[in-house]
Amino acid sequence: MTILAPKILNLKDSDRLELQQLINKHNTPQQIALRAKIIVMISQIKPIIFIHCYMIFSQKKR
Repeated sequence: MTILAPKILNLKDSDRLELQQLINKHNTPQQIALRAKIIVMISQIKPIIFIHCYMIFSQKKR
């Protein structure tokens, strides 16, 4: 039986900084900011359930 393990996402510091700037900008569309936040969380090896809960909570805030 094959075990599926998540692939590790290694971001360069410059990429992480660029994504963080997108997240912090007030004129970034919400969908893009959310996707950038998910990518940053994945690169920090956050559990999938944490990311899922974050997405649900951020949708309820809208």
